[in-house]
Amino acid sequence: MNRKYYIAVRLLEKDGEYVIRIRDNVSTYNPFDPENTGGDAVDAAVIGMIQRKIKYCYYQRKLIFNYLYLII
Repeated sequence: MNRKYYIAVRLLEKDGEYVIRIRDNVSTYNPFDPENTGGDAVDAAVIGMIQRKIKYCYYQRKLIFNYLYLII
């Protein structure tokens, strides 16, 4: 079976803050979960850099989609 993968990235402005919403249909995966061990040292460094630059992050799984919200 050929599975089609989908990703959508939106940048929204709300009250002077910017929200990046990333939506995809891959397996359940929250990159900001401290229990996540799916990456390597490079992945951990990138996630750490993102966490230092954002105000807030939120992950949600709905139906078949992962939603990751980053407020910068």
